[in-house]
Amino acid sequence: MKLINMLLKLQELENKCKESNLSETEREHISSEVTLIKAQIPHDIETRFYKLYKKHGEAVVIANGGVCHGCYINLPSSQAIEINYNEELNVCQNCGRFIYIDSKETIAIF
Repeated sequence: MKLINMLLKLQELENKCKESNLSETEREHISSEVTLIKAQIPHDIETRFYKLYKKHGEAVVIANGGVCHGCYINLPSSQAIEINYNEELNVCQNCGRFIYIDSKETIAIF
């Protein structure tokens, strides 16, 4: 599993944990999933993820159309194109969130 996908799943699980109507069994299940994902993520990335998550409520956001959907700032053209082809983690230069492009969307920069 790609690192960005693990971070997206971690964010989803952390958001689920905030729900007040979860049973103790559901919380334990989510907690064990979180632990499994965290074991696969480098410590520095995990630390950055939680800092961003605590500060913004979202640490990973989509960046389709050349725009970071965390801070709604246009990405530099070179970075927007690179996100399409780069398998590594990408970070918004403005807000610092991890950014990705939805594979169903295409980016148009002209």
